[in-house]
Amino acid sequence: MTSSIKRVSLLIASAAAAVVAGAETAEEIANKYAEQGFHLAFQEEFTEGFQREDGKIVPNPEVWRYEEGMVRNHEDQCYTKDNATVEDGCLVIEARQEQTKNPRYDKYGTNWNNKIRYADYSSASIQTIHNGKEGYCWGPGIYEIRAKIPVGEGYWPAIWTLGTQYEWPYNGEIDIMEYYGDAIHANVAWGTSQRWNARWNSRAPRMSEFEADFADKFHVWKMIWDEESIRLYLDDRCLNQTFLNQTVNPRTDWFPYDNVNPYRGDHKQYILLNLALGGDNGGDPAKAEYPARYYVDYVRVYQPDEAGIEDVSVDQEEKIEGFWNMQGVFCGADADTLTDGIYVVKTNLGVKKMAFNR
Repeated sequence: MTSSIKRVSLLIASAAAAVVAGAETAEEIANKYAEQGFHLAFQEEFTEGFQREDGKIVPNPEVWRYEEGMVRNHEDQCYTKDNATVEDGCLVIEARQEQTKNPRYDKYGTNWNNKIRYADYSSASIQTIHNGKEGYCWGPGIYEIRAKIPVGEGYWPAIWTLGTQYEWPYNGEIDIMEYYGDAIHANVAWGTSQRWNARWNSRAPRMSEFEADFADKFHVWKMIWDEESIRLYLDDRCLNQTFLNQTVNPRTDWFPYDNVNPYRGDHKQYILLNLALGGDNGGDPAKAEYPARYYVDYVRVYQPDEAGIEDVSVDQEEKIEGFWNMQGVFCGADADTLTDGIYVVKTNLGVKKMAFNR
């Protein structure tokens, strides 16, 4: 981390008390899906931030990176680093109606996103840092994101994931949440025989199916991804199920990854959080109210316990090789040096989970 970034703890202001009311404890979070064979592989609670030289408190720059400029879908906003901050225990993505210089502008440009010198709006898009299959990217598991989104014409907030291999859409795209057109969308995409055209399994219940004060509340969006299917939930209501025997990229004459299934095997996805405006789907951004704020309370990813239950033979003496916390960080080989908590223990007989509560 560069010296210009300073880690800071965030005090939760009383005005944001509703965000954290009844919040789970660290132990409850870690153990949430333990009985189903999952451990907490990643969590971002936004309870601490990182202060830049300009004084802004921002998400951890070792975990999250920003998209910048006019990026996709003919959207009307320019993404900047200034529109995503951390405050009162939440990531806040703010969309503003303001003239914003497009860093992708090229006076000789021929694409829509580099012909525009100034956008009329600004917003932010952040994604977990990854390098191929390394970094903050994951495979099958349980993904949970608690968020509050703006609704109305012009807004296009999203929680989504993209595969780390191949070009789109052969890498796979999962839209855990999109809002536009007065509907909540839950989508899964993969490749077709035509380049840059996806096959989609999509569901989009209208906002009339939800409570009238939907936009005033936080909601939990969840993905359960296993070897059989991907299920997308909103507040425990399953919006969409995609069976993975269907998500196979077809054979083409030019694509070198024929018959690859981006959701099986060792394929991984990284997470994106963004608030787009207008574009192909969002409607007229001039009809929206500004500033518009999209709040994310937390992002959590639970992964399967790969080793399963240890098989201990009475004829062998168990020898501990080391302890790891639930995020996979090595904590040492001596149990006496550990603090209270739950650890993954590797021994000569296998792997197990162990709780210390002295």
